[in-house]
Amino acid sequence: YYFVFLCYYKKLIPAKKNAKIVTFIMLLFILFIYLLYYTAEIRWPVVPFVLIFIMIVFKFNTGMNWLQSLYGSITCTVNAYSFRGVITTIICMVQESNEILFLHSGNTYYGISVLGFPASLLFLHIIRKTILPDRKLKNFLNNQKQLKMIVSYELFSMILLLIISEGRFLFPHIAWFNSVFLLACLLSIGILIYCIYLSILVNDYSEYK
Repeated sequence: YYFVFLCYYKKLIPAKKNAKIVTFIMLLFILFIYLLYYTAEIRWPVVPFVLIFIMIVFKFNTGMNWLQSLYGSITCTVNAYSFRGVITTIICMVQESNEILFLHSGNTYYGISVLGFPASLLFLHIIRKTILPDRKLKNFLNNQKQLKMIVSYELFSMILLLIISEGRFLFPHIAWFNSVFLLACLLSIGILIYCIYLSILVNDYSEYK
């Protein structure tokens, strides 16, 4: 999943040179973090560590600066998290029983990931071919003011999704949790696409002037 994004950004903003050894080391770190997560059941540190490592991979393997790399890493993470959340809540809603076991099961995570990652990539491919083509997105990435605004939104959105996601371990009313989490995931991805599209319109208007 992350490798697809890496290939996309390498094509969008080519690097003068590739630091393959940095990529290899960072991917090993990501693997270690996920293994630590599964063995020690440590949830919260996983997302920030993965964001940092993916940002480093993007920075040293593309022509992106640090802010653009942060945008790339958090965008692919928010998309994956949102789609996985949507699929999780929908499947849980249609189940007749064992909702709590479904939400807390490790097998659920694997199964939902198999569905969520391709769904996220397909959605982004459709967006890329329609309202966010490569040329316009590249212009957006070069606008530091607009980019900072979107990155700030993405960070707050990611924190909000993480807090709501923890509700499955704390809140006993499963139906209410599913409704809130589903709405939060849909709004996060919808508002993100809208904000990027709006920023592109602002750039187009500035170029027209």
